[in-house]
Amino acid sequence: MGFQPWPTSVSTKSITMDYYVQAKQMVSLSDLPFNGLLKFSVLDSTLAKYVAYRFFLTIGNLQVAQIYSQEILADVERFRAIIETLPNYRPGISPSEKR
Repeated sequence: MGFQPWPTSVSTKSITMDYYVQAKQMVSLSDLPFNGLLKFSVLDSTLAKYVAYRFFLTIGNLQVAQIYSQEILADVERFRAIIETLPNYRPGISPSEKR
């Protein structure tokens, strides 16, 4: 990473650096969702709930699918709450505008 032009000691501007992270593939039983980040471990079961939700939709059991849907939506809200506690590295962006 480099800067052009070179900042001076009186520079007051900020920089913006976007970065992207891809989750690794889960191929063995020891692999953990969310790249093993402990703060997200409470959401590990969300993936299984989503699979169950899709299964019950497929076999036409909409009542049970609806229960799983509600649990997944609650987990998504928990995920958002966790994200909101993390530092905002884009201070000009309000939390509702985060990607």
